[in-house]
Amino acid sequence: MRRAPNIEWARKFHAGMERWSAHLVYVNALDQDDQDRVAQAYGANYKRLCDVKNKYDPENLFRRNQNICPQPEPAVTAIA
Repeated sequence: MRRAPNIEWARKFHAGMERWSAHLVYVNALDQDDQDRVAQAYGANYKRLCDVKNKYDPENLFRRNQNICPQPEPAVTAIA
């Protein structure tokens, strides 16, 4: 069995792809326990996605994925 060439190829490929993957989160690889990393996966788009979720799916019907939870509206306090 010629494992050495395959191992060498895999290591070169990994090294070549590292600049695009290091310190990033791939949303499709997240599990339910990774909910705190969803915002990191979507980056700068997360706030906009939360706004869309609040507008079109406030009941969270579409939740069988790496969920963007609907955010509660900020409380408005009356000034007396």
